[in-house]
Amino acid sequence: MAKTGIAEPITPHAFRRTVATTVAENVSDEVAAAQFGHASVEVTRAHYIARAKVVPDYSEFLENMVVQIQAGNWAGTIGRAG
Repeated sequence: MAKTGIAEPITPHAFRRTVATTVAENVSDEVAAAQFGHASVEVTRAHYIARAKVVPDYSEFLENMVVQIQAGNWAGTIGRAG
């Protein structure tokens, strides 16, 4: 798998997750559940649909940090303790 750049082994379950996620993103969770014959959309959501991890937007802080570093004014630490 290393040569292909695929981190996760391709298994039937991984393939089902990929299909369910794609259908949910492009149509709806309910259609994905129907595609797999699940009686409850909650089963599909819990076990098959991958959700994007949402993180806070730190872009303004990071852009300011770069400007400060370039100006020689950064007092923080990067990649070192203390």
